[in-house]
Amino acid sequence: MTANTPRGYTYPLYTDPRDFPTQMQDLATDIDTDVAAQLALEVNHLDEPSARVSASAALAIASNADVTLTWAVEEYDNAGLFVIGSPTLFTVNELGLYWIHAWAEFSSNADSTTSACQLRIVSSAFGTRAVHSPRRGVDATPDSIACRVHVSTLHEITVVGETITIVGRHNLPVPSQVTTRAFSITKISEDD
Repeated sequence: MTANTPRGYTYPLYTDPRDFPTQMQDLATDIDTDVAAQLALEVNHLDEPSARVSASAALAIASNADVTLTWAVEEYDNAGLFVIGSPTLFTVNELGLYWIHAWAEFSSNADSTTSACQLRIVSSAFGTRAVHSPRRGVDATPDSIACRVHVSTLHEITVVGETITIVGRHNLPVPSQVTTRAFSITKISEDD
């Protein structure tokens, strides 16, 4: 058997002697080796740093003011990213590419104005500049429902100990509150 497929499976050439049992066993061994290598890649990434936290206590936010959101319940954290004693920070100690997602619900506005609610993902590597900050406008009416804002991004952690926070803001003419909220962060790729 002198030829190989692109995945490394050997196969007989037309001129090789016929030995079906040996050739089939060789193919089965090649496939087993390949599948084991692919499975090892998957299993090695099951324990990547990941955390999810949430909170439901109301957090007051004045109009046009930035407020760093706090978190109270650690749903899971396999890498010590979140510490209850520092309820606004996530400290990332492994370099790599991370998926970050947060959502928060701003209380309803009953004064018939149009307003915008915003969440920003802020990294210590960028100072106070946001990593990602989309806006979602809300057409508020007297019977309006609460405004739920989601923000997600892929962010490369380039400095060990980089911290991530979530900042909320709104432009309602009256103070508002952020009520239920959640945040998750998961490493999805190694630093290359």
